[in-house]
Amino acid sequence: MVRMVALAAATLVVGGVLIAATPAQDKAAGGKYMGAQKCKSCHEAKARGAQYVKWTTTKHAKAWEALASDEAKKIVKERGLGDDPQKIDACVKCHQTAFGVKDEDCDKAFDRKGGIQCESCHGPGEKHAKARLADDDEDEAAIHEKAKKEMPLPVKADLCKKCHNAESPSIEKSTYWNKEKKEFDFEKAFKEQIEHPNPKWQKK
Repeated sequence: MVRMVALAAATLVVGGVLIAATPAQDKAAGGKYMGAQKCKSCHEAKARGAQYVKWTTTKHAKAWEALASDEAKKIVKERGLGDDPQKIDACVKCHQTAFGVKDEDCDKAFDRKGGIQCESCHGPGEKHAKARLADDDEDEAAIHEKAKKEMPLPVKADLCKKCHNAESPSIEKSTYWNKEKKEFDFEKAFKEQIEHPNPKWQKK
């Protein structure tokens, strides 16, 4: 995606969700952005980990909506950034998947208002989706190994820290901000909020 360009003054927290610049995963590596709804078809079943279902319960899923809140509007006005956070790039970058990506590089059904979706962390999923649909392999562990070659798995801490960082004047309100180290506690966040494995990955 795009590089992080927002300044500290434009890096905020609204309802626990950061407003800052977020990196996009490399489009060339995975093809087009498809959207969480496309991921849902394979990642909703409980037997396979219900990753989509878990995502819908997170603040990432509501990241776009958070920008429409009174709190978000108050913050941008106080900082002289404008009146509508959903129209301010410095805010949108961390609340929208595929920010800065051309429409032709997104699936026609892709919803830019879907918040921080799967592909914000895992990169564009077109090639992954096509590869999995064309593969008749039923060994979940083997499928997982193939998927790791098709997209970033697992997600690295540095990616999260592009938004969750000390530049936010409200970062200390976050449950996952380590006040002693003054950094985002990726390990804690991963265990409590981020991790969503397929339980069949370890089965033979």
